Amino acid sequence: MIKTLALFSSVDGQTRTICQRIGEHIKSDHDVTLIDIHRVTSVDLADYEKVILGGSVRYGKHQPDFEYFLIEQSTSLSTKKTLLFSVNATARKANKCSPSNNPYFIKLKHKTGVHADIEAVFAGKLNNSFFDRLMIKLIFKMSGEQIGDSEIEFTDWDQVDRIADAFQQL
Repeated sequence: MIKTLALFSSVDGQTRTICQRIGEHIKSDHDVTLIDIHRVTSVDLADYEKVILGGSVRYGKHQPDFEYFLIEQSTSLSTKKTLLFSVNATARKANKCSPSNNPYFIKLKHKTGVHADIEAVFAGKLNNSFFDRLMIKLIFKMSGEQIGDSEIEFTDWDQVDRIADAFQQL
């Protein structure tokens, strides 16, 4: 079994769900440890051969703890087989759904200097508190779009499975 760390930063839970899905998908030959970056003080990457890193975007930024981890561990991560992905609502758009054209993913890589063997961007899910929903409605309105009050899931689970397959083959 290949010891694999799945480290995530999730605000509303969708990034965690995606990490869990990838972990389930590869569990036939990977021993996956799922860790919420907000609940640990340190992680010893020496214990793992492969690392999955998932971060969500909230109001245009990845979580500071996630960025800090990537910066602090960039040297260690460069010695591992890695999957780095970002979850954001912008990725629902065809012209913003890949690592090469998603502004949040591009900014994350530039800021942290991390390069992964496999990189991905997944559209997220809108299931927010009242205040957050108002803010997101405003953001959508400014981009000429409208959303309702119900939960909206944009995640392409077939895409998640394809990325998991590619990571499993590393």
